[in-house]
Parts: sequence; C-alpha cells; structure tokens
Amino acid sequence: MELTRRSFGKLLLGAFCAVLAGAWGLTQRLAPVSFVKALRAKFPGKLRRLDAAAVRQVGKWRG
Repeated sequence: MELTRRSFGKLLLGAFCAVLAGAWGLTQRLAPVSFVKALRAKFPGKLRRLDAAAVRQVGKWRG
C-alpha cells in the first residue's frame, strides 16, 4: 500500500476525529454533574397532542 498525499490526509483526518471524539467523551465523564445539567436543553413552552387536522392546514408563514 502506497502512502500518497490523499491517503495520508485521510489517515490524519481519521486520527484527528478519533482524538476529538475521545476528548469529548472524557470531558463528559469528568465534568461535574451541575455543569452537565446546565448544558441540557429544555423545550420552551407546553407540549400539546398532535392534531392531524391542524397539521394539514397551510402555515401562516407560507409564502
């Protein structure tokens, strides 16, 4: 197997992605619980049941 510029670039990119994924997982494990809870997103507002008739209507922002 020859090591061309393209294959070297793929190897380098793969190694970078592996290091980045490992660092992300390690950060999540070592982060304090209060910090992890602060990053969770919450839906702003109330949740409603799906109304099939309302879904089929044209939206108010349709152009």
